[in-house]
Amino acid sequence: MSDRRGALHLYSPLNKSRQTIRLLDLQQITEDEQPIKCTLTTVELGHNAPSFVAFSYVWGTSISDKVVYVDEQPFQVTTNLYDLLKAVASSSGGLLPLTNLWIGAICINQTDHEERAHQVLLMKQIYRMAESVMIWLGDASDDSHLAFRHKDLLCVAEAGEKYSNAAWKSIYRLLNVAYWTRVW
Repeated sequence: MSDRRGALHLYSPLNKSRQTIRLLDLQQITEDEQPIKCTLTTVELGHNAPSFVAFSYVWGTSISDKVVYVDEQPFQVTTNLYDLLKAVASSSGGLLPLTNLWIGAICINQTDHEERAHQVLLMKQIYRMAESVMIWLGDASDDSHLAFRHKDLLCVAEAGEKYSNAAWKSIYRLLNVAYWTRVW
């Protein structure tokens, strides 16, 4: 099976002088066991760049134990990235975009140290130029909905308001996901 070492065949070089990046288009999946497939396109940052959505997430462990298909080639990703891609690819009703996505672990050739260093320098511009930036906190837990319903607990709660222990615990769990400990 191919992994990131096969990336030389997947990626064509980016034009550093023109500040090019790759964007990802995901195919929608309708069944749980369907493979995740996507394609890469190269675009130039600037005023003519297409609108795109950038994702921010925790890579998770360094073990790439899940497979997706990028331009029809097997590509290993971490479990957390796989879960993100699956959630986006299986979203229904157009809640999440499937095209023009920027996800660094795939859009940057991670085995090319020179490219990776150059793309890291562009990250501020990439996130600033994105139409929106979505964060992936991981799969929802049983009480995630409570944390978002009671997010006002993070602000000043008015005197006399009562919140259940379950609400406080759900917020505690939300604030303790790995995303908040990551170093940018």
